[in-house]
Amino acid sequence: MSAFDSASKALFTTLRQAAGVKVTYTQAASGSTCSLTAVRGRTQFSQVNDRTGETTFMETNDFLIKSNDLRISDSVVTPTRGDTIAYSGITYTVLSDGSDAMFKYTDQSRQTMRIHCKEVG
Repeated sequence: MSAFDSASKALFTTLRQAAGVKVTYTQAASGSTCSLTAVRGRTQFSQVNDRTGETTFMETNDFLIKSNDLRISDSVVTPTRGDTIAYSGITYTVLSDGSDAMFKYTDQSRQTMRIHCKEVG
């Protein structure tokens, strides 16, 4: 592990301790769940319509987690469209950020991921 990866891991550990919230992740395909600690965030992005030239600005609700914490039936999984995250009585569905990515790794060693979501109820 590089010095940068070690520093990134230490920083996220501190952030998770200070601002982490308990969430429940549900896999759409199986209905299986997992409880984990996440840090809330947001991503702002824009898309340009190729036909009209109009720009649409959007914002996703994000949850940052340790990649190894997302385990269903003892297997590490990655987020897929339609999975949900429940936090504080609100459900968020996993979706793309305007590209095809439902999530992004935030570091080179893929220890932490940012999951893009939309509030659905």
